Amino acid sequence: MRRLIAVLSLIIFSLPGFAGENVVVIAGADFSTNSISYQNLKRLYLGRATSIDTTEIEPIDLPVNSKAREEFYRKVMRRTPEQMKRYWVRAVFTGAAKPPREVKDEAEMIQIVSSESALGYLAKKLLDDSIKELEIK
Repeated sequence: MRRLIAVLSLIIFSLPGFAGENVVVIAGADFSTNSISYQNLKRLYLGRATSIDTTEIEPIDLPVNSKAREEFYRKVMRRTPEQMKRYWVRAVFTGAAKPPREVKDEAEMIQIVSSESALGYLAKKLLDDSIKELEIK
């Protein structure tokens, strides 16, 4: 029985639409939609896309040592911090893509995302009126 619960928990927590209770994907309050597809989100954060439909969107990252960043990449992008580091070293070296802009903290993340055409992520408890949570579909 314990094994079944453990397996079911792993399956549920690895679903793309499940970003966890703690970290949410965010956009400015006037962002045109309330959701983003898992594929579009992944393409933006891997540097494989710079827009959704005709809207230019800049992905924003928290600092490397941020717990929210680790959770975002593990649960949403399904990659470890080490995998992401290797990915970006290779992508930058080959000129294939450039990494998301990195901010110094959550306050700067909120400021940029609320005033620019950008996406980010942060702890759900930090949501305010200038930003909104996007559902991952």
